[in-house]
Amino acid sequence: MNILAHIETLKQQAAQFSSQLAETERHSRDTLTVVRRAKRRVLYYRFARALREPAKDYSLWFPGVLVVGFAFAAALAFVFLFLVGLSSTTIAIGMLVSAVAMLILLAMAISRPATVELPAFLEEQLTCIRQHKQELDRINTDAKKLREQILSTKATINELAESDRLKRQLLLKENWKTLEGAQWQEYLVKVFEALGASAQTARTSGEEGVDLIVRFGEIMIAVQTKGYVGSVGKEAVQQVVAGKVHYGCDRAAVITNSRFTAPARSIAMGQSCFLIGEQEFPAFVMGSNLEMFR
Repeated sequence: MNILAHIETLKQQAAQFSSQLAETERHSRDTLTVVRRAKRRVLYYRFARALREPAKDYSLWFPGVLVVGFAFAAALAFVFLFLVGLSSTTIAIGMLVSAVAMLILLAMAISRPATVELPAFLEEQLTCIRQHKQELDRINTDAKKLREQILSTKATINELAESDRLKRQLLLKENWKTLEGAQWQEYLVKVFEALGASAQTARTSGEEGVDLIVRFGEIMIAVQTKGYVGSVGKEAVQQVVAGKVHYGCDRAAVITNSRFTAPARSIAMGQSCFLIGEQEFPAFVMGSNLEMFR
C-alpha cells in the first residue's frame, strides 16, 4: 500500500473513531441526565421523609407545616421583591404566587408518595444512581480511549504526510528536466506512485499514442510522456485523445518536461486533455493540482 492510500485509510479510521466518540459522548450526556434526575428524586424523597418524621409525635404537625411554610414563602418573597424595588401590586402578587407554590410543594411532600412506599422509592433511586455512575465511568473510559486513538491516528497521518511530502520533494530534486524517452517515462511512474496512483506501461509503449495507463482510484488516465527538448505540438494531443478511447480511459493527459505549442494547448482545451509542462510540473508532483485526475 502506497503512502497516500495508507493516509486515506487512516483518515477513514479517524472519521470512524470520531463518529464513535460522538455517539459515546451522546450516551454519556443521556446517562448523566438520568443520574441528575435520580439525584433530584432522592433529594425530594429525603425531604419528604424528614418532613413527615415529626408527625409521629405531633398530631398538628402537618397543618402547622403548611401554615408556617405559606407564611415563610410570602415573607421571603416580600423581602426579595421589596429590595428589587417593585411596585406594591407586583409585590403582593409575587407574595401570593410564592406562598401558593410553597403550599403545593409541602402538600406534595406530605402526601406523595405514601409514607410506607418512601424507603423503597428512595432505595430504587439510589440503586439507579449507583448503576448509572458505573455506566458513566465505563463510557468515559471508552471516550478517553477513542480520543487517544484519534490523536494517535492523526499524528501518524501527519508523520506519513510529512514523509510523503519529503519523498516528492526528493523526486523534484532529481534532474528531471534533462530526462528523455524511457527515463522520463520511468520517472513519471515513480511520480504517480508517490501521488497515490498506480501506473503501468501501455501494452506497447507509445501504442495508440499512450505510454502509461494511470489509475487514481476508479479513474483511468491515458498518459503520453514527452521527455523532450523542443516544444510539444498538437499531434501529441491528438494521439493521446485517440488512445484514451482505444483503452477505455476516463481522462487523457500529456506530460512533458518541456513546453507546449499554442495549437497544442488550443486543441487540448477542446478535447478535455490535460497538459502538464515544465511550469506546471513541480506543483503537479507536490500534489497541488491533482483535481484534473479526480
